Amino acid sequence: MKTSTLLTTMLAGAAVCALSTAPALASPNIHMSTILKAPLRLNSGMHFKSNTAEPKGGTNYTTTVTFSGSVSSHFKGLLFAESWYTTTTNGKCVQPKKEKQKYTKSKTGKIKAATTTSTNPCATGTFTYYGPDYTASAKGKGNFKGKLSAKKFYGYNLLLNENVNLTVS
Repeated sequence: MKTSTLLTTMLAGAAVCALSTAPALASPNIHMSTILKAPLRLNSGMHFKSNTAEPKGGTNYTTTVTFSGSVSSHFKGLLFAESWYTTTTNGKCVQPKKEKQKYTKSKTGKIKAATTTSTNPCATGTFTYYGPDYTASAKGKGNFKGKLSAKKFYGYNLLLNENVNLTVS
């Protein structure tokens, strides 16, 4: 049986389409999750994701969130904690092997990078969550900024810019 030129062209075109869309379909949605028991909350909720199979900008994905809240002048502890993650095809949550955090100074207290562990969003294991350990030292507005980054996570470099609106009373 001889294949027609038109059919051969159509099959070749379908193969090219399948090959060109496969990498995009295999790209993960990038998620961010925070722990539930923390004094400060995300203004947008406890979870968000890139809403795209491939974050805009190719291999770099940057987003900004704002945390708001207040603590007493005697507060010492984790203000919030979060982690980047994606979900595999079998429903398992996977986080980057290494995430890096950095914080600016606050007028009302000392900040150091810290971690905690908690159940992951898929309830299939435990994650390490990252956040600022804060020790209050004065009353007032203690706003500061933070960054949480992960490199080469499913081929993406991830950066979360954190704006923290903190009142110490």
